[in-house]
Amino acid sequence: MAKVLKLGALYPKHLNLNGDHGNLLVLKKRLEWSGIDAETVAVDDTSSLASYDFILVGHGSKAAWLDIQARETRFVENVANYISSGGAALVISSAYDLLAMKVFGKSEGVGSHRSEFVKTKDGIVGYLNTGSQEKQLIWQNNALFTLLHGPVLAKNPDLADQFIRQLGFEPSTTQSLKIQNVDNLAQQARRIAFEN
Repeated sequence: MAKVLKLGALYPKHLNLNGDHGNLLVLKKRLEWSGIDAETVAVDDTSSLASYDFILVGHGSKAAWLDIQARETRFVENVANYISSGGAALVISSAYDLLAMKVFGKSEGVGSHRSEFVKTKDGIVGYLNTGSQEKQLIWQNNALFTLLHGPVLAKNPDLADQFIRQLGFEPSTTQSLKIQNVDNLAQQARRIAFEN
């Protein structure tokens, strides 16, 4: 029997301010359309993240982060350890800020607030709504840290496919009509984001 990939949503009731969990739906669907079984699991305890093939650490309010850290004093250490051991993850906005010091050894801090659609130098499109001075997009091992909301994988299906490859599979980007249709919608969304 083929393995079912476990996609973990960390504290989904706390960390989904900008539709971040849409990223898990995108990844799960693209896996399924490529013939790979996957399930999404709500994770409210990060002590055993090694059992997950992928985790999403979404954006949360200050109150949400205070509540999470009151429940789990080792949250940052647990997630950082998962990433340093090569675990696949998407880390968004405030989660990126929270983990930056532990994962990168430094934090760029806060500056002027920006709220706008952006395209990175690599062509990744998303909505920037932050005062964080971290890089808009950076890979660390198999984890993608981003300040972009959106959800970012819906507008950038190539990123979702990159995660699929990191999980050891080849996405069926040319064989599935569903994938082609979704990719066309993503391209339209990217264009529309910059029309107004």
